Amino acid sequence: MNPKLFENIWFVRLFSLIMAIFLFAFVASENHSFQRGSTTDFASINTTETISNVPVYVGQHNEQSFISGLPESVSVKISGPRNLVAQVTADNMQVKTEDLRKKSFGRHTVRLEASGLPEGVDYSVNPAKVVINIDEKKSLNLPIEYEANPQNLRPGVELGQVTIKPNQVKLSGSKVEMEKVDRVIIQIKLDKNMTRSFTQQYKIQILDRKGRFLNIHSDINEVEANVELNEKGKDIGLNIVPIGEQVSAFRYDYHPNVQSIHIEGDSRVISGLTVIDLLVDVSQLKASGSVQGKVQIPQGIQSNVPTVEVQVNVTPVKESQTSIESSQTENKVSEEGSKVESANNTTQATEESVSSN
Repeated sequence: MNPKLFENIWFVRLFSLIMAIFLFAFVASENHSFQRGSTTDFASINTTETISNVPVYVGQHNEQSFISGLPESVSVKISGPRNLVAQVTADNMQVKTEDLRKKSFGRHTVRLEASGLPEGVDYSVNPAKVVINIDEKKSLNLPIEYEANPQNLRPGVELGQVTIKPNQVKLSGSKVEMEKVDRVIIQIKLDKNMTRSFTQQYKIQILDRKGRFLNIHSDINEVEANVELNEKGKDIGLNIVPIGEQVSAFRYDYHPNVQSIHIEGDSRVISGLTVIDLLVDVSQLKASGSVQGKVQIPQGIQSNVPTVEVQVNVTPVKESQTSIESSQTENKVSEEGSKVESANNTTQATEESVSSN
């Protein structure tokens, strides 16, 4: 800057005015910031906040009434001291209808009211009013059925028993809707990759005669279903289990007329089987003959072969033992005869030797 400018009195005056304005603006700004911070710390500031997705409940109503048409949730705009508003959440409040006990059956426009808010906090519900239907209430207990598509299973596997727990549901709703109820079902989806029994959770469906969903309240929404998948069957060998053998008197040989039978049933049981026992009672058998053996079918398995004919060869142990003893006696006599003959030969040789001397 040219020093000669400060020798000009008007320039000096103008420069001083500009500096004064700048200093005034700076001080005013700092003072405003201080006052704002002080207000926050030492004063109660009102604020407004909107809370969304607040559940709606039915207010007081008659036991024989069924209410429909309520929205699932609403928005609530609250206003009041900031420190109070900041603490309010959807869990702190409850929105419900006005008292419905004096309302008749039919269509009504009712107010929605909020409760549970701190004192000093105001609210407005959006929407503030809703249109509802008040109908005569009806309740009904129905069994839970199932639908499945067993044709989707691979060959060799079939759908067995399905056990649903719980197997009943309590329904309630308007009399008009309840009269439309035809059945309650679960949908069980099967495919070719399924080979073993399984347990799974299923959602229930409340249907009319045309298979359409109904606006009906149920005391349960899901059930557990145990689904049995069975192998259609396989051939399995027989394990002879004799009963009543007299092993001290007889020896037994067993020859069933079939070596295996066909079984069907629970795939879990079938997969663990390698043979099936065949009980053969020979307690009354004194000679070779045929006996009807009883097939021991495990629980969960079916077979159309309850018995199998078995040829049993019976050999008395005594006859066999006598033959052995006779043979041993003949051998002993032969050995003794050989010894006597040898002794005679020795004596004769000795006599001949003496005579020659």
